[in-house]
Amino acid sequence: MNIQQLRYVVAIANSGTFREAASKLFVSQPSLSVAIRDLETELGFQIFTRTTTGAVLTSQGMNFYEKALDVVKTFDSFEKHFSQSEDSPEFSIASQHYDFLPPLITTFSKLHPEHRHFRIFESTTMRILDEVAQGDSEIGIIYLNNQNRKGLLQRMEKQGLEFVELIPFQTHIYLAKNHPLADKSSLL
Repeated sequence: MNIQQLRYVVAIANSGTFREAASKLFVSQPSLSVAIRDLETELGFQIFTRTTTGAVLTSQGMNFYEKALDVVKTFDSFEKHFSQSEDSPEFSIASQHYDFLPPLITTFSKLHPEHRHFRIFESTTMRILDEVAQGDSEIGIIYLNNQNRKGLLQRMEKQGLEFVELIPFQTHIYLAKNHPLADKSSLL
């Protein structure tokens, strides 16, 4: 659980829809949905009931929302009180939703204390590339696979971006225990 996920819960509860919250937060709706689903999995309960017209807090979700709202307000007040001056450098990262990012930022800020202010922009792959190419983010973190690699590398070259592979990893899917594919160790 991180402060960004708490902000997401507050925004969804206040707006009533994932779509509107994503728009206000400048993140893609799929990234927002994944972040909330990850949080609900971590907590072991549903925060929202999804409906065709939006999202409604469950009873546990309402309790969680009230506490999240307090934490977000306190965090914002704390951050405002102890933040550096306005002209301090901000380091911006454009990325899809990845759980490894918050610990990575913590490590990075320890190695580079001059970068204490971070902006995380969660979006789609194409928007991430545009964000970096336009200079709005210093780095972009994306996922390349055999299907998109060639096209994305061409686009990066056209936009004057450099590509550095961080880590290779396998894609995983999550299934219900009773799903017909759940007993397979590989789908390929």
